[in-house]
Amino acid sequence: MKAQLTESRNITEPSVFDFVDARSFVISRISYLQQSQSGFSLRKFSKEIGMSSSGHIHNIVSGRIALSEKVALKLAQGFALNKVESKALLELFLLETLPDGSAKEGLKKKILDERLHRKKTKLKEPQYAYFTDWYYPVIREMVGLSDFRVDPQWIASRLAGKVTALEVAQALKTLFSLGLIRSEGSHVVQSEPTVETDDVTDISALIPQFHRAMMNKAQEAQDLVAVSLREITGMTITLGDDELDQLKQEVTEFRRRVFQKYGQVKPSHNRVYQINLQMFPLTK
Repeated sequence: MKAQLTESRNITEPSVFDFVDARSFVISRISYLQQSQSGFSLRKFSKEIGMSSSGHIHNIVSGRIALSEKVALKLAQGFALNKVESKALLELFLLETLPDGSAKEGLKKKILDERLHRKKTKLKEPQYAYFTDWYYPVIREMVGLSDFRVDPQWIASRLAGKVTALEVAQALKTLFSLGLIRSEGSHVVQSEPTVETDDVTDISALIPQFHRAMMNKAQEAQDLVAVSLREITGMTITLGDDELDQLKQEVTEFRRRVFQKYGQVKPSHNRVYQINLQMFPLTK
């Protein structure tokens, strides 16, 4: 019996980053092509990517044919995947070929970590109101606390700064309208675990303003927050121009590891923290 390749009528283009199983992705992607491209056929598709017949694809998704890097590359080409997406598909194929053991578990963890890192809200230009005041992102994080209340007065009392209940109410209204938080039954939850800005959009005024506000909060914390609840340290070193990009990349990787390990809301979490990493020249 041939594998069924039209399991869904959803014509949203499937992303390889939404899957942890190669065959499920292949089935969904082909189903999408069948529905979105007039005249699409497996026979034509197979010929275009250099497969002997459409039956070859059926055998792949049914598990009759062993997966291989060569097959994955052909499918990636046919699906018009970019380099990063192609690499992700190769990892899914490799995961299925590895025997059970530490190597397979290690690769599976790597894939899941990468999927988690990519699961984020990409802010659109109107959503940059999110950076209007320092407490907007803080309130968004607060909804993950186990004792959170949708009560502006309660939220204002928990914030480490002079913020009124009226300002909190406006922030909540903005966060809901921007789709950054949402109602789920009787609870309020984050729409996605994290958010990021669109690098190509000019927000040259808002982002520096936000970072300056957070730097000021760090200064306040030195006087108002117990040492046991904060970590404010620094170092002064020399660097060559050739080392700067390398160090910046290491900082980016460190931020990613911190988020993967600590960034998901847990019932035991009882505070919202800001983590600042700052690096700038002190000489000309």
